[in-house]
Amino acid sequence: MGNKNATATILIDASLLCLITLFAALCLGAVYEITKKPIEAASKKAENKALVAVIPGAHNFNAIPKEFSIVDPEDVLRENNFEKIKIEDTKIAFDENENGIGYVMRINSSLGYSGDIVFLLGYRFDGTTTAIEFLEVSESPGLGLNIKEDFFKNDFKNKKVESFKYIKNRDKNTPKNDGDVDALSGATISTHAVVEAVNAGICYAKSLTAKQIGFSDVQKNQEEK
Repeated sequence: MGNKNATATILIDASLLCLITLFAALCLGAVYEITKKPIEAASKKAENKALVAVIPGAHNFNAIPKEFSIVDPEDVLRENNFEKIKIEDTKIAFDENENGIGYVMRINSSLGYSGDIVFLLGYRFDGTTTAIEFLEVSESPGLGLNIKEDFFKNDFKNKKVESFKYIKNRDKNTPKNDGDVDALSGATISTHAVVEAVNAGICYAKSLTAKQIGFSDVQKNQEEK
């Protein structure tokens, strides 16, 4: 008799636990659905703001027309040893007169210390890296998270260089050249992750320009729409 009661108690407890778990899952699902759209809207708003910030003078952004999308970013990055970098999206930036002025790339670097680092990179057709703006960073506060600070981002602002160079323990008496990026104290991995990703973006932008996706093609495509 005692064994039957014990078994019944176990079954009741297990049933209650299942019901509680199911209720909790339903509540989490409901909360997710309620918050999903506001979170997506906020994320989109932040990205739109960042788009304008990374390439001054831009008033409009369009995806690269399919007829000009002849360069696969994965192929370009793989061929140039940027396997851990992804170009997730590329847009052409237009000025107020609807003239194409450059590219904005959404770049994901998996070289970060704590996870992926996602940011936008602005790049003019003349080869100038205009700015970077971070969208997702999971690096450590006070260390790797300092990549979001202006003093770091300014190393990439309005620089016309072939590529950026990661400098570790630079002598303070040594002049800093355009393209030099000092490693952040306690965040050398994060610094390197961003430098590599920016160089990957430059590499891809050059490959697009080499295929003559430039002013005339972009303007012609806009006029035909």
